[in-house]
This record gives sequence, structure tokens and C-alpha cells, in this order.
Amino acid sequence: IVTVEMPGWEPSPLVAELRSQNIHTSVASRSSALIDFRKKGVSWALRLSPHYYNTEAEIEEAAKALQRLARS
Repeated sequence: IVTVEMPGWEPSPLVAELRSQNIHTSVASRSSALIDFRKKGVSWALRLSPHYYNTEAEIEEAAKALQRLARS
């Protein structure tokens, strides 16, 4: 499981944008990791869960999508 902070984004629009690109993610809220999130100063994080059936190309495309969205 990989969690990512995406400054400038709200959870719902971000997940919707990624899902429109066939990148399935979820959001971890502060209540899910109160101590860790408080320490890091975040209220939510995008959660990606690559698995054995994901190809390297799919993982690379997800990383590129996150990079594009982080710049927008």
C-alpha cells in the first residue's frame, strides 16, 4: 500500500479524476491514522494498492498521472 499527499486537491475530485483514467484508488482519512497524520500535518492521503496482477506499465501510468495532477 502506498499513500500519497496531493496538495491542492480535495479527495473526491482527485479520486474521480484518477478513476476516469482507470486508476482505482481510495482515500485514507485522518481518523484512520490519527497519530501518523497529526505528526505529518495532513488530514487525508490518497491510497494506492498495487498488487501482483498489476503490470509495470500500469504502475508507471499511475505514477505519471499523479505527477501530471500534482502540477495542475
